[in-house]
Amino acid sequence: MFRTPKNLKSVDIMGTKVTVKIDDRFCTEKDALGLFAGGTIVLRSIYESKDDYIDTLSHECTHALCWIIGLQLDDTVEEVIANTVGQMVVNIVKSMCKASLFIDTIE
Repeated sequence: MFRTPKNLKSVDIMGTKVTVKIDDRFCTEKDALGLFAGGTIVLRSIYESKDDYIDTLSHECTHALCWIIGLQLDDTVEEVIANTVGQMVVNIVKSMCKASLFIDTIE
């Protein structure tokens, strides 16, 4: 299990501050792991894994990016792009962790 950080209040996407809200009930009502709604990213408080959390946050950030730049895509195309970006970010983070690229070095 991975808990969404409570101090995650916003993300910066291309210089635009996008609010992040934790709302399990809203996500459950919409049958979603996360959503981008009304200019806000809505996440669950707990995910099955860190990978699911990273995937969902990246996915919703992709929807936010489309909204910010005014990109109007077919819903299916936007979902395919968001799903692809989510999984790509998970794979990048896994690769960086495996290669110990997130370890701070003291010089």
